[in-house]
Amino acid sequence: MLHLPPAPACAFASDNAAGAHPLVLDAMVAANSGHALAYGSDEWTSEAEARFRDLFGPDTRALLVWNGTGANVMSLAAMIRPADCVVCTRWAHVAVDETGAPERILGSKLLTLPSADGKLV
Repeated sequence: MLHLPPAPACAFASDNAAGAHPLVLDAMVAANSGHALAYGSDEWTSEAEARFRDLFGPDTRALLVWNGTGANVMSLAAMIRPADCVVCTRWAHVAVDETGAPERILGSKLLTLPSADGKLV
């Protein structure tokens, strides 16, 4: 049986465990003005891509997604081929919370294995 510790007073496991910081909200309000093309053709995406290039070099390309599921699926897609599988515990976030997205989009099976307290052994 899985044994989990009691829930912490402050949870940092997910971005939806607490409200957004006031500076984040202020930045969102500032960005929410005027008109901008969608899906990567806006000044905010261009600025983010430029910052990534400054940090990691001129050949860097940032692939921005709007949620964790998209980020997780895209990360797995960068590592595996359609005939591969993803090995994880039956309690892994990708197996429990991604609602089948990795298998559907990647065409790869999530292979869940027994675990000791949620860790592969």
